[in-house]
Amino acid sequence: MYLTGVLQTIGLLILSCLFNVFIRVGSLTYDLDGVIFTIFALLSTAFIFSFLGGPGKLVRGTLVSLSTWGYGAALVITTITDIYLVQYVSGTEAGLFSRWAVPVCILISFLVLKRNMSKSDLFALLTITVGAFFMIYIQPSENRIPLLILGFILSVGMALKFLIPELHKENVFAQEFGDIRLKIRVIGFALLSTSILLTLTVLAVCYLRSLNLESLVFLNHDFVPEFSIFKDYPSMIS
Repeated sequence: MYLTGVLQTIGLLILSCLFNVFIRVGSLTYDLDGVIFTIFALLSTAFIFSFLGGPGKLVRGTLVSLSTWGYGAALVITTITDIYLVQYVSGTEAGLFSRWAVPVCILISFLVLKRNMSKSDLFALLTITVGAFFMIYIQPSENRIPLLILGFILSVGMALKFLIPELHKENVFAQEFGDIRLKIRVIGFALLSTSILLTLTVLAVCYLRSLNLESLVFLNHDFVPEFSIFKDYPSMIS
């Protein structure tokens, strides 16, 4: 089990770095839209996983679980934040920013889940915190505040992504007693429900913005999506 965990960690690290490099290149080449990229990335992944997992046990429990929606919200936030983060830094630096999640995980585990903090946890907390401040310090002055905000949002979102599955009853059951298909089913239907809700929410916001109502003038900002994003084919294909 220990060796399996080590191999999974190495694999996750490599894939995470490749993802950061991919969206960095995509953002520089095609100016990817974070919202539409996230929608199609989640939808495509959800349909593939749901197809492989198929209908069966734990589907209903997964769809109605609050943990499912919490995990989905964290996944959406981190994916969108990643897209905007790589507009300021390289893919390698974005990977380092994601490590900010480690101290946040340690603090949440200690304060909320009442877990004891070991000496190695404390060392990691201090080391990564110092590294985080150094990462901000070496950036151009005009980028420091945006990066600080994006780094904080990314770290909290990733910490929730790591910790929520431990509290997700269906996921815990699948990990302990299920086969690979049951594990894929839980993940797939969690992603499916989240991605559909995200799509409907974005469509509703786009519709409200298109009305140009004075009472909704706060929607007329660049960061608020509009229907034209659904014509951003590079973001969809990526």
